Amino acid sequence: MALELRFHRSPIAAVLRRPVLLLVAFLVTMANTTTSRGDDVVLEGRTMGTTWTIRLADGVRPQENASLAEPSELRETVQQELDRLEGIFSLYRADSEISRWNDQSTTDWIDVSEDFAQVTLSALDVAARTGGAFDPTIEPLGRLWGIRELVPISPPAQSLSRTDLPQVGFQLIEAALTPPRVRKSHPAARLDLNALVEGYAIDRLAEILQSRGVDSALVGLGGEFCGIGQTVRGEPWRIAIESPHDPKAILARVPLQDGAVSTSGTYRQERQQADGAATSHIFDGRTLSPVRHDTVSVTVVAETALEADRWSTALLALGATEGRAVADTENLAALFVHRTPPVVELSTPGRSRIRLPISDTPEGESPPPPERSFSWGYAYVAAVLILVVAKSFSRWRPRGTTGSN
Repeated sequence: MALELRFHRSPIAAVLRRPVLLLVAFLVTMANTTTSRGDDVVLEGRTMGTTWTIRLADGVRPQENASLAEPSELRETVQQELDRLEGIFSLYRADSEISRWNDQSTTDWIDVSEDFAQVTLSALDVAARTGGAFDPTIEPLGRLWGIRELVPISPPAQSLSRTDLPQVGFQLIEAALTPPRVRKSHPAARLDLNALVEGYAIDRLAEILQSRGVDSALVGLGGEFCGIGQTVRGEPWRIAIESPHDPKAILARVPLQDGAVSTSGTYRQERQQADGAATSHIFDGRTLSPVRHDTVSVTVVAETALEADRWSTALLALGATEGRAVADTENLAALFVHRTPPVVELSTPGRSRIRLPISDTPEGESPPPPERSFSWGYAYVAAVLILVVAKSFSRWRPRGTTGSN
């Protein structure tokens, strides 16, 4: 049986970007560790307000002349790279590169790191492809709506327009790679790249692993997974996506081999308003307001984690009605999950890469209830009962037996 990992929404990383998924079947809650599980080596740690995990299916096999040979050294290199990226993209650190760029009021070009320029260009690209529904400059909207506040919020008294927020709009940002630089055409424009950072970080970790000769691994960070090669059994890594309506139920499965998966959702990260209404933390850059459609999560499978990451958020901003058309145009394997029937919808490319419990559910109809996921709690209880029964039988063994097999 292939190793199966389960996606679930974690509130830990939500304040950084969005709620994102994932309970890894092999995940150990203790951070900053290197462990061995059978034929696998598992590296773990914390970064960006969440956890990262790397499972090396056949251990570490560094290339000749590679600088790292031990898992502990590889873990240290991974952690250093994640710390470096956090120092570039964290909006919660005043000394991060993006915070310092945001605080600049100049409209001249500002030299930035190559990482900053690459992620900014990727964000601007998906913003253009969604007609501005996804917008990396909406950080002021989050402040107005109090998305990061810990108490019930009061929404703006009236609908906002571009006149109210002239500093919001992806068209205000330009970026270049040669040399790496970014500029704003409005002095108060600010960037929020959290919808892409985890995916970009996973791709960087995959590059590090492959440069060390690792050809079989699963990399997880917050709401993203990247599968390198196959499991030790020669099978794809399998990711199980939980139902937002029942965290104990599996909604779909994704086989991963040299690919990535990301899920963005609103259902566990809605903010409560003072009047009791719920507000999404995902904004539509065209309306300058939180999304109000029926779609509660979007999963995207892509060749890179950055691609999956940026599009899962972008399609969630669009909602399934517009998002499915965009996913088909962009050849994206996407799964849309709704509050009301039909609970799930797949983009056309998604039908071959995302497996539902019942694959032939007619379009427009709700699939049958999701299958129940395996419970380790029940397994533990069963194991204890078996041991108790076995012990009892050993005590009742007739006299004269040796007890040997």
